[in-house]
Amino acid sequence: MREFIEKAIEKILEDYEKNKKKYTTEGDIICNLFAKLCDISWGENIIVHSQVRPFRGEIGREEVIRNGEWNEPKNKKANSGSVIDLAIIDMSKDYWNKSIKKANIDQIGSVRQDTNFLKYWRILSYPVEALRAAIEVKAKVRGNRDRIWKDIGKLIKIKEGNPDCLTYMIIADRRASSDRIQKIIENFGDKKIDKIYTYPRIK
Repeated sequence: MREFIEKAIEKILEDYEKNKKKYTTEGDIICNLFAKLCDISWGENIIVHSQVRPFRGEIGREEVIRNGEWNEPKNKKANSGSVIDLAIIDMSKDYWNKSIKKANIDQIGSVRQDTNFLKYWRILSYPVEALRAAIEVKAKVRGNRDRIWKDIGKLIKIKEGNPDCLTYMIIADRRASSDRIQKIIENFGDKKIDKIYTYPRIK
């Protein structure tokens, strides 16, 4: 899995370098990487998702990433906890059932294992142990240091909750210097997460 993901990210950054008109927003990077990851045959239960919220613990006593730490959610709503730009998730039975239970609590306030009770088909939260990879993307560097740090910190917390999850940060900004990017990430390095990709490349 690591090899496939890292090749996909490298191809996106090569494309980003060549096609200025194709990548004008952060969403463009996320969408193109999403499409490339979806083209890979992961197997029946491995699914690529965007904009998901990891949680850990048992349903009803779960924790989410909030304010840079694993904490109890402020409310039992689907929008509690930090969002991951892209995730590769193991949707096999146990993880899927846990996600359904959480969705039922979020939407109707009771623990069920049946999707028929959901008000709408929207599963936003997944157990952190189901994550096989988590990817964050930032396409603006100037004035964005704190948000970049927050996203790296989020990946560190996911790794803490699931050491087997591959974690990647992509920082791509044609207007930024490699020195400026280096200064932003030097407090973290890439040892606490699997890899930080940048464009321009860090010297």
